[in-house]
Amino acid sequence: MANQVFEAQIFVNAFTVSYFFLLFALNPKQRLMGIIFVPFSVVGEYVFSLILEMYHYRLGGVPMYVPFGHAILFSVGVLY
Repeated sequence: MANQVFEAQIFVNAFTVSYFFLLFALNPKQRLMGIIFVPFSVVGEYVFSLILEMYHYRLGGVPMYVPFGHAILFSVGVLY
């Protein structure tokens, strides 16, 4: 079961990062905002998850797809 979870996380990581790069259909200003949002998401996840321990991820650490997922949500919100 652990191998299946690990393989699924690799798939989700690859899918999220590749989907993030599809956001390059945005205009340059919106694209820049999405790219800048990734480091802010990384810092926020590490502060609230690892330092303040407000929540935990099942496999420990912060999965790679989480900051990119936050940036995707932010960019989709900017589009709408």
